[in-house]
Amino acid sequence: MISKSQKEKLQEHLKRDWVPEVLDELKRQKITSSKGTAYSESMLRMVFIGKIQHKGIEKGIFKVYENRKRTFEAYEKNKEHILSKE
Repeated sequence: MISKSQKEKLQEHLKRDWVPEVLDELKRQKITSSKGTAYSESMLRMVFIGKIQHKGIEKGIFKVYENRKRTFEAYEKNKEHILSKE
């Protein structure tokens, strides 16, 4: 289950529009409901806020967080590199 402190940390890089990315990640990992369908956006949000525990969805959320964090850090590093050339 995602704790309150984990949720706050995740929000640093997920901010908005994270749900479609998590849905894509779950699809890529073939994580579906027991009926074989994609999870709903509300289910993802319930897991994110810690109301429901689901290891597969949590894995997808953390993977998207990791990707966004890596992208942000690369962007910041590139920005600093460009500015240091002046």
